[in-house]
Amino acid sequence: MTDLSRMQGFADSAIPALEGRFFRPPLPEGYVPRSRLCQRLDEGLGGRLLLVCAPAGFGKSSLAVEFCQGLPDKWQNVWLGLSARDSDPGRFLERLLGSLQQFFPQLGAQAMGLLKMRQRHQPFAFEEW
Repeated sequence: MTDLSRMQGFADSAIPALEGRFFRPPLPEGYVPRSRLCQRLDEGLGGRLLLVCAPAGFGKSSLAVEFCQGLPDKWQNVWLGLSARDSDPGRFLERLLGSLQQFFPQLGAQAMGLLKMRQRHQPFAFEEW
């Protein structure tokens, strides 16, 4: 597994202000390993999507960190921290593409350019003739 927190040159990425949101957080002190749940997630690796669903505070993020730490090197993974501001589809897509570009730099280059153009607010000015 690739540890994104140790990748050199990441600070020079297209979205440098968000670099901390792309790094997998450490497990909390005193974390109790969930080997049975990690095994169930491991069994789902052949599928297209793994979904972990539980209320806030039930350890979903910690489980994801533990699971990702145990993956073999062939399984590259990205971590994307989201906030309420990311509910805008364009903003979310920009974050998602930014995280995936760590492994695939050309992925979504055209889409990223379009997103940046979309975000430039250019108000209209009307003159009375």
